[in-house]
Amino acid sequence: MIYIITVDIIRIYQLSDIRMTWISDFKKSNNPTNMDFSKAKTLFIEHCRYEKKLSLKTLEFYNIDIDQFQVFLTEGGAEEDIASITKEEIRSYLKKISDFKPKTIKRKLATLKALLNFLEFEDHITV
Repeated sequence: MIYIITVDIIRIYQLSDIRMTWISDFKKSNNPTNMDFSKAKTLFIEHCRYEKKLSLKTLEFYNIDIDQFQVFLTEGGAEEDIASITKEEIRSYLKKISDFKPKTIKRKLATLKALLNFLEFEDHITV
């Protein structure tokens, strides 16, 4: 895989034999506090699909887990800004899902951890 980086836009191309396949094209945000939840989820899912090459089943569950967390936040009156998520909100979410099977709870928390680690690594949020 070859990475071609320009000033404002990152284009990731995969070369296979003669053909060049365009995989992803997105702008990197210079301000980590202006990313809404939907955009953050899209970037994370694209990263998992194209760079980590996770299975479609895994991506499906990531989508479900992130959507459920987003619904929990909006029902609680939280902002759409991904950088405004607090530890207390995550703890409240953990209390809400505490009736689920332990394996499900682990997966949901692992999904959130992976999302937040990815966003921190990409400088979209600060911890």
